[in-house]
Amino acid sequence: MNAKELSIELYDELTSDAKAMQCKQFFEMKPYLQPFEKHLAIRELEILSDSQLVKTELPNIFGTLVTLHSWQIDSLAYWQRCGVTRLVPTRQALCELSQNIVSSKRSNGGLHNSRRLRYGYHNLHEYRGKFFPQLVKSLINISGAPKGGVLFDPFCGSGTTVVEGIAAGMNSIGCDLNPLSILITEAKSSLFSLSYEQISKSITSFSALIFEIAPEEAQWCDRDTKYLSDWFAKDALIDVQSILYQISCLDKKVQMFVRVCFSDVIRTISYQKVADLRVRKEVKDYSKFDAQKLLLEKVTSQLAQIKAYQDIVPSIESVSPEVIHGDTKKVVEYAPSYKGNVDLIITSPPYSTALPYLDTDRLSLISLGLLPRKDHKSYENLMIGTREITEKQRREQWDWYLDHKHKLTDEINSLIQDIATINHGDGVGFRRRNLPTLLGMYFLNMLEAFESARTMMKSGGKAYYVVGNNSTNLAGEKLEIPTDRLLFDLAERAGWEKVGYVSMELLTSRDIFKDNRGSSESILELVNP
Repeated sequence: MNAKELSIELYDELTSDAKAMQCKQFFEMKPYLQPFEKHLAIRELEILSDSQLVKTELPNIFGTLVTLHSWQIDSLAYWQRCGVTRLVPTRQALCELSQNIVSSKRSNGGLHNSRRLRYGYHNLHEYRGKFFPQLVKSLINISGAPKGGVLFDPFCGSGTTVVEGIAAGMNSIGCDLNPLSILITEAKSSLFSLSYEQISKSITSFSALIFEIAPEEAQWCDRDTKYLSDWFAKDALIDVQSILYQISCLDKKVQMFVRVCFSDVIRTISYQKVADLRVRKEVKDYSKFDAQKLLLEKVTSQLAQIKAYQDIVPSIESVSPEVIHGDTKKVVEYAPSYKGNVDLIITSPPYSTALPYLDTDRLSLISLGLLPRKDHKSYENLMIGTREITEKQRREQWDWYLDHKHKLTDEINSLIQDIATINHGDGVGFRRRNLPTLLGMYFLNMLEAFESARTMMKSGGKAYYVVGNNSTNLAGEKLEIPTDRLLFDLAERAGWEKVGYVSMELLTSRDIFKDNRGSSESILELVNP
């Protein structure tokens, strides 16, 4: 279905009324938006048009008193059609329709009646806590950051902010400590400078060789081989080795794309319970070449979606995003040239003790040679929001918190002390006993992260932190941990100026980790004075 088929005529009455109101252009808001999304939709259109919107008598139709340029219309995130007497789909609506290559559900005259989050390059890899691309795109608009400006995500995860920044014509920087996050972000970013034809040509050659047995050479150290042997059937592990060898023969950018596709199917061919964040084993049957078949299916599906997306958003030859593998608290050391030069931050920091970050990705990290098993604990200890500590570490880190808690707000310290009073008692399980220490570590680390991020910013630079809350059970009762509000005040302690606070309704997530989400989310709006 093409753009012309998706266009609609405006009613004559609306056109006549519009003349009286002197409206120059009309915009149709997506019909399924939550209240916070409608709020953002109006803000982004009013900022791009530099005028107040006029609400018409038709559902979801607004008018502007000026005519927007095509690049402004292409920037819109939450609007699905626009025009004067005929409404035609926006670029965003067409991008979301490109997801129909792998999902054929449509309605509303051909447009979707529910949000699509996996269009374009955003469907490359499952990732816990994945950002919504429309939210990032909308916040770029609302920020007023210039094209060609610098966008930074200090917790880049699977690269949603970096990708949307590139699409918006910004110089994108991402930072993360998880090597798999870096690979995914680099792979997605590289797709902007690769045409479908280039990728397809390489994949055709790859497909012809993928079922060949690789030369017998060690892919992993003895310890990693032994670990993987416990999590894969013998034939599965042989197939993994063969696939990795064939991938290594590809062009570097295409190689990244295929490695990420392969990472996305590794859980499926292993004994790890697919939808479980914890390390849980489920022995399953494996038939020879199942891994190759699944990978080819994944790559073929992604290629079709890439073509559909690139037909709407052409490749960008000059893309050179900066993707930094390291501790975001020290980002200035890794990227000194960006100090004081960042226009905008859009990020979603880790939940407080909510997710076992490296354990979730451990099979990909080891299989792809990204992080040997022996280094997992040391990396986990560096991660903000970790929940994996020993009893010795708990005691040492609690003392560290007590020595530094004066840096935090009274409300944070009061919450931690209330939890410690109960959880440090006799007969408490180790996870609850660890919680006060983990919270102290989390908030002190986030204070450093706020300070580090601010040193990257221009004066007047804006930041949007999308923060998720979680809860704990305290003495038999549920206790909400209002991480959003606590971090808002902590950012001020780090020198940021508080601008706004937008509560978000929890949106339906379809990723495999949807059952591990927090209780609520908020957008913290900050500015560097």
